[in-house]
Amino acid sequence: MIKNMNLLHYLSEETYKNICNTLALDSSKGSCVSYPKKAISLIEHFNISYKQFGHIWFLSVHINFLKTKCEYNDFNVWLFEQYKEIFGKKIMEKFPKYEQIICNYVEYYNILKVDNVDLIVKNVKEFGCPSVELDLDISDLKHSKKPHGKIEFCISKKDGRHIETLAHCFGTALKKRIKDKSYHGPVGIKVDKIVNKDTEIEIVNWSLKKYKLGIQLE
Repeated sequence: MIKNMNLLHYLSEETYKNICNTLALDSSKGSCVSYPKKAISLIEHFNISYKQFGHIWFLSVHINFLKTKCEYNDFNVWLFEQYKEIFGKKIMEKFPKYEQIICNYVEYYNILKVDNVDLIVKNVKEFGCPSVELDLDISDLKHSKKPHGKIEFCISKKDGRHIETLAHCFGTALKKRIKDKSYHGPVGIKVDKIVNKDTEIEIVNWSLKKYKLGIQLE
């Protein structure tokens, strides 16, 4: 299941400034608004003038997926209902479509039943596999020290029969794993491909195979 994720939206200048006005943010410089107890925990806006592409207007949204309490298939409806509450109906009329939103970070968290928990944890530690840190704050992705170019797969003992796994996946790493370029965006993968059980299974099982654990997510 997805634990946390970050979504990147490419906006028109008009929509960008309207959102800033609605949230009482300064549109001339990057800033953010946080909602620590809500599923949408952080909304950040910034804009960059590129020599090659011109001026680009961004909206970055951090989501605690567990707090959404929705299934993968219902996420698109839930997301736009939340956006409508936050930004207003008029802004949403010109908001990018769900299929245009890019995911530039996702965490896949799972609990797996195994025959010998202690042996598995011991073996993966010898390969340098990190432990699971469930309360790790990665809301500020720009300052994260996590490796952006590869999937960091973490494993810990959950109890006597189960291990817990957490895959930290930044956009660069996701683009390496998901070969179909129709899903690629500039800094990540289209959200409808990420909020997808088949994609989660593919990424988690690739990581499990890498450590030769002989188990799979189904």
